[in-house]
Amino acid sequence: MERVLVVDDNIDILEVVEMILKNHGFEIILNPKGEETLSYVETFAPQIILLDVFLGNVNGTDICRQLKANPETNHIPVIMFSAHSNINAVMDVCKADDFIAKPFDMKNLVAKIQFHLNHSN
Repeated sequence: MERVLVVDDNIDILEVVEMILKNHGFEIILNPKGEETLSYVETFAPQIILLDVFLGNVNGTDICRQLKANPETNHIPVIMFSAHSNINAVMDVCKADDFIAKPFDMKNLVAKIQFHLNHSN
C-alpha cells in the first residue's frame, strides 16, 4: 500500500483528501502543520507528497525545495497544490513534480498520484 503524505493547514481539505485517497487504497498520513513536514517525511517515509503552496507560517515551495535538495528525499514525487498560484512559477521555483489547482477534481488528483507513483524511482 502506497503511503501518501498530505500537507495542508486546512483541516477540511485534509479530511476530504484522506477519505477519497483511502477509498482508492492509499495509506494516508495527514500533516496540518507545514513546519513539521520534514520530520514527517523522515518518520513516515511516504512514497509521494501532496503539499499546499501556502501553509500559514511556512511556504510550501520552501519545503519542496528542501526536499528536492536533499539526496535522501529528492526521489519522492511532490505534487504542489494551491488556489492562488501560478503553475509555472511553482514548478520552476521548487522543482515540484506536478501541480494541481484548488479546488481540484479528485479523479484528476488520483490519476496524478498514480502516474507519479508508477514513474518514480
